[in-house]
Amino acid sequence: MFAEDTGIFEPESFKLYIENRTHIDGNDLGARLGELFRTLDTEPERRQRNLDESLQAFPYINGALFTERLEFAAFNAPMRKALLEAAAFDWSRISPAIFGALFQEVMKPKERRSIGAHYTSERDILKVIHPLFLDSLRAEFGAIKQDRSNRRRTRLDDFRLKLTRLKFLDPACGCGNFLVIAYRELRILELEVLREQHGEQQALSLNEVNRLSQVDVHQFYGIEIEEWPARIAEVALWLMDHQSNLRILEAFSQPFVRLPLRNSPHIHLGNALRMDWNDLLPATECSYVLGNPPFVGAMMMSEEQRSDLKAVCGDFRGAGVLDYVGAWYLKGAQYIAGTRIEIGLVSTNSLSQGEQVGILWTRLFADYAVKIHFAYTTFTWESEARGKAHVHVIIIGFAEFNAPTKYIFEEDENGKPVSTVVSNISPYLVDGPDLCVLNRDKPIANVPGMKFGS
Repeated sequence: MFAEDTGIFEPESFKLYIENRTHIDGNDLGARLGELFRTLDTEPERRQRNLDESLQAFPYINGALFTERLEFAAFNAPMRKALLEAAAFDWSRISPAIFGALFQEVMKPKERRSIGAHYTSERDILKVIHPLFLDSLRAEFGAIKQDRSNRRRTRLDDFRLKLTRLKFLDPACGCGNFLVIAYRELRILELEVLREQHGEQQALSLNEVNRLSQVDVHQFYGIEIEEWPARIAEVALWLMDHQSNLRILEAFSQPFVRLPLRNSPHIHLGNALRMDWNDLLPATECSYVLGNPPFVGAMMMSEEQRSDLKAVCGDFRGAGVLDYVGAWYLKGAQYIAGTRIEIGLVSTNSLSQGEQVGILWTRLFADYAVKIHFAYTTFTWESEARGKAHVHVIIIGFAEFNAPTKYIFEEDENGKPVSTVVSNISPYLVDGPDLCVLNRDKPIANVPGMKFGS
């Protein structure tokens, strides 16, 4: 439906195929969809000569998008009618990031809580990617635009090349919202560079556009434990790629459709806490790690999740009281050791208050020498799905090296972020040293010990 509304397929080709080639009672609709998927995965020269002409008109997609053979539902007339009504909607302006919210809505609340499957809104994703990499890239581009020397052209070429070499990893990617929004922003920036180089109205040849626009989905990597969201992440990235190509068309008056698909996003199906991230993306090649690891409190974890946490933390004292997300901080710190990789993660605010601070951050400071580069203090996490979780979260950006300028962001009374430049960010997300308050087994004075409490 998205494809026929954005020029990948002929206008209304999918809708007309359903209307004209399936029975009104819907009893053959599943089989017809199966035929369509096989056609989309078959090169034109390998298709049967007597293939239905309405199928023959569909392009070859590739990218393994339609390779897997699916068991389709047994349709009836109301289901066929619902599909046609959905096809009549204009899908061209839909953000692919909406798939995360759709996926969350069809999960049972108990299942969603058990795996911490909460999908971050675009508003909150931008809170991560702006200070993590986008603001610095835009500042660099702005400085180049102000350059009036004879080095300006070379600097623009080098900057555009730099964008193509960046690689991003989301080690808890879900439906890929972080990767999708990051990819969109990178493509928008690349287009602005191309406009700066070639002017607003210059019509480039298709070969020139293909040569110049090189930012692509293969720069994006994700790890996801559930298959359905992993596949959605791949599709969402491809759809965002096409929306970005439409902006190229609008800017330079050239059709720009990457079909058949040659490059694919790297979405790995697996347990991020049990695998070596280097097997997917060597740390020497990675630029940024970002994401929203599962929101599961220490008292709510399953036995399998406790085992995951122990696999990352080992036997260090107090690890058992960490929230599940703490394992991603430790795993991330291990991954970035000896590199210039920067990490930006959304997590529950328990990691910046109470006893978890001393347990987690003492280890991060002592064993991995991390420095916090930016932080958002506690705010209410926002979802685009109904039945959303009510969670208070923080965002922490950190790396193994020190940053010359550090920012703490807080929301004002209107929910707008306000930044403050500070000399250092403590694990309590205030301007202060890298020190933690540790728990004690005995009172510091002659008073009764506190055995349990909040």
